[in-house]
Amino acid sequence: MKTGESVGKIKFTKKLKKGLTIRRKMFLIYIIGGFFPMLFVSLYLINGTKNILIQQNKSSEISELQLIAEGILENVRTIAEASQRLYFIEIIEKLGTHYYDVSEELFNDYNTLNKRLREECSIYYKREIENICFYFNNPSLSQNLKVAIINDEVASLPWFKKTINANGRLICAFHEDSMNYKKYLSFSRIIRTKEGENVGIAVIAMKGERILFPIREHATETVVILNDEEIIYRNSNDTNDEELLKIYNEMPKKEKCKNVIYQGEEAVLTVIPITYAGLDDHISVVSIHPYEDILKKANQQSQKSIMIIMVSFVIAISVITIFAWNFSSRINTFKNQMHKASRGQFDIAEKIGGEDEISYLYEDLGLMIESIETLITQVYEEQVQKEMLYSRQKEMQFSMLASQINPHF
Repeated sequence: MKTGESVGKIKFTKKLKKGLTIRRKMFLIYIIGGFFPMLFVSLYLINGTKNILIQQNKSSEISELQLIAEGILENVRTIAEASQRLYFIEIIEKLGTHYYDVSEELFNDYNTLNKRLREECSIYYKREIENICFYFNNPSLSQNLKVAIINDEVASLPWFKKTINANGRLICAFHEDSMNYKKYLSFSRIIRTKEGENVGIAVIAMKGERILFPIREHATETVVILNDEEIIYRNSNDTNDEELLKIYNEMPKKEKCKNVIYQGEEAVLTVIPITYAGLDDHISVVSIHPYEDILKKANQQSQKSIMIIMVSFVIAISVITIFAWNFSSRINTFKNQMHKASRGQFDIAEKIGGEDEISYLYEDLGLMIESIETLITQVYEEQVQKEMLYSRQKEMQFSMLASQINPHF
């Protein structure tokens, strides 16, 4: 026996099927067979596009940082080449080893030094080099922008110790100039004579704008880190140096991009290292990009895609509505005419509209009704003729009876 629940389901199913007109079926077919698949595919594609845009944003950030890093590396190569030109210059050896008791001689040698520096390094001064300063252990010299004396204070400085320990290799440091007290990214190395005797130390300061300009132009918060421990340049005053250095040092060295938490928000850390074969130190260009900004660009594209989908859906539903209304109207006209014909009402509209199977069927219905009307007319005429013939036969029989009866009267 069927339970009440089963009976209820059967009744509901029958009622549902009974209520599904052609128009509703067309809408249902469109929703199930067209809209939902299109929606699922679109959402999948939107999500895929969103991920692609995020990856493209990361790749673009890497490419832009690589351009900045290549510019810095080119400056490092230029300064390394300039530092090599300072070897075996006689005036530099003289200033480091000669004792001056006449100021005029020292003045002339300083002019000679400036002249030789212009000859050897003039092509670099306008572009990469801010200043070249020589540190000599010669108390007979007087200090200026080009010459400094090594004293206990200078000898205790970290960069000075590091340069001495490097034994002639190029060293990078970020420190103040002894004369103008401005900080520069400087490159230093020991200067030796042809016999290998240490004369002093040459310090070449790079122009800050060579690094500051490209990172200022970069839209993302960007810093330059020296030896994984010091941020030497930045394009934002809001940078949290301590937190950024900690995140940077925790990042695996082989990775270029990583999602991190910076200042309480999710962000993407991008790192491009700069290494030079003739340099013991290393520099890194690092950017920190809020993940929300990346998602914002991706979401904007997603919103555009969703708008296109919605517009397409509205157009499609409008087209299907017009088609379904037109189709069902013609079907209803066809159905009503069939009902009228079944009841003997043979007046039919001239046209149903359209050039398809329904219009052909309607034309056939019209021909069938005309045939039925013709047949009915023929049957009616035959019946009338039969009645008339029967009436004449009765009249003849009556006349014959009358003629038989009349002689007896």
